[in-house]
Amino acid sequence: PSTSSVPGTSPAPAAKPFTGFSFGSPTAITNNTSVSTIPPASTASAAPSSNGASVSAGGDADEEQKDEPEKLLAEENSKEDCLFELRSKYYKYNGETKQWKDYSKGPLRCYRDKENPTKHRVVLRSDIGKVQLNLKISKGMKFSKTVNKKRKAFISFIAVQDAVSGPESFMLAAAMDKVDELLKTLESMAK
Repeated sequence: PSTSSVPGTSPAPAAKPFTGFSFGSPTAITNNTSVSTIPPASTASAAPSSNGASVSAGGDADEEQKDEPEKLLAEENSKEDCLFELRSKYYKYNGETKQWKDYSKGPLRCYRDKENPTKHRVVLRSDIGKVQLNLKISKGMKFSKTVNKKRKAFISFIAVQDAVSGPESFMLAAAMDKVDELLKTLESMAK
């Protein structure tokens, strides 16, 4: 009796028992076990790379180098001076919903260009070092400090993050003991 649900077709042939993956290499089958004729990858020649991880003949690093927060956060900036640094979170005002939307948090740094001291910017990076906020601080920008009922401090201002969107309202969260110093630094950058 046929178990096929389509008339005029025959059922699939009986499947062979699974003996493992061969990945295109010839195998010898003994008692339903697979024995590969290719040596394991660990016997391939390996040479150390410049970062200390061994690299196989194919050029792949045994241990993938991942972004290391310590190295990225401590990265030296040779073109700019860091005027102030603190841990912060940034918010952007959404005009459609009439609410502040919170975005990323991480180390916030205020920079001044070494070659042109009139150029200033604020950069907030994530904990792994990815830039989340990069704003130019222009001459004449206004900053205001706000402390809410929960004793959280914020600095609000208007800046251009994207030329297409134009000026937008931003807010930086700061610890109560550092908010005045952040405000003073931002105001001095806008002079």
